[in-house]
Amino acid sequence: LSSSKDDNKQNNDAPVLVDSVSHVKDVACSSAQPVQSIPIPLKPFSRKGDKGHRSSSRFQSKDVNTLATDILVVQTNNANGGGDEPRLCLFRAGSIHVVDFALPKSMMQSQTFQGFHCVGLENAVGNRVDIKLVKADDTSQTKIVRSEITLVVHASPVAETALCAVESALGTDGDEGSATLPLLIRADCIRLLQQMWSSDKDGDVPSGVEDIAWYTLTVILLKLLLLGYLGCR
Repeated sequence: LSSSKDDNKQNNDAPVLVDSVSHVKDVACSSAQPVQSIPIPLKPFSRKGDKGHRSSSRFQSKDVNTLATDILVVQTNNANGGGDEPRLCLFRAGSIHVVDFALPKSMMQSQTFQGFHCVGLENAVGNRVDIKLVKADDTSQTKIVRSEITLVVHASPVAETALCAVESALGTDGDEGSATLPLLIRADCIRLLQQMWSSDKDGDVPSGVEDIAWYTLTVILLKLLLLGYLGCR
């Protein structure tokens, strides 16, 4: 009986084995955490619905609010152009580099955080993660800030719905190239929107524009179409 109990205890403490492991991409990083910051692309419109016409009910379904799980890493070297400063990089499916994140300049240039840089990530839940900071000239000084990592256009439901439509049309066939373009469009839209919000120049936004997020999306799409037109000439 004693032997049987020991065997049962040993079996209960044994780890559960991973079903499968596949190598995707090597990324030099000091830390990584899963984050949910981008909606999952919706399935494309079916050609015909139950009544013989296309249905748009999917945009009112719960799937619209379902976020994909991506990987946020502290990249220790800049594989996309050099530089020694650690960066916060978001990857889709482990291989598609979506965008880099940065903590607000106003915070990092303040007396409290001046001289600190990111070294690690911890305790990710949804789109929130703890970012560990260390002072460059004194590694014994550390700080942890709880941050929200998101590429959702909360300021404009119209722009967000349009981005979901673009992602649904371009990024659902399983090809990495087609999946990358809509993600870059979303990232560029958020980046331009933040620049316009932080700019002190009134001329950056044309007069009469009420939805700045929608305006930034149209700018990105028009420039993309222009590049495609010039490339075809």
